[in-house]
Amino acid sequence: MMENQLAGLRESGSGDEETATLETEIANLEEDSGRLPWQDGLPPAIAEALAPYREDLDTVHCKATGPLELMLNEKRGPGLETR
Repeated sequence: MMENQLAGLRESGSGDEETATLETEIANLEEDSGRLPWQDGLPPAIAEALAPYREDLDTVHCKATGPLELMLNEKRGPGLETR
C-alpha cells in the first residue's frame, strides 16, 4: 500500500517532503521485517487526517484484543514462506 502511495506521489509530482518521508519509511520496513509502519510516529499529514476521529477510535479500541491485531500470520506448506 505504501509503495502504491509513493507511486501516486511521484506521478503527481507533488509532495517532495511526503515522498522523502514515505521512501524512508519503506526502506526502514524493508530493513526490519519486525517493524510496524510509522512506529516512530505518524507523518503530520496522516496525524492531521486522523485527528478528527481520535476520540471515536480511542472509544472503540479494545485493549484486550490489541495483541491479536499484531500477531503475525504463519503460512506453512509447499511453496509458502513462514512469516
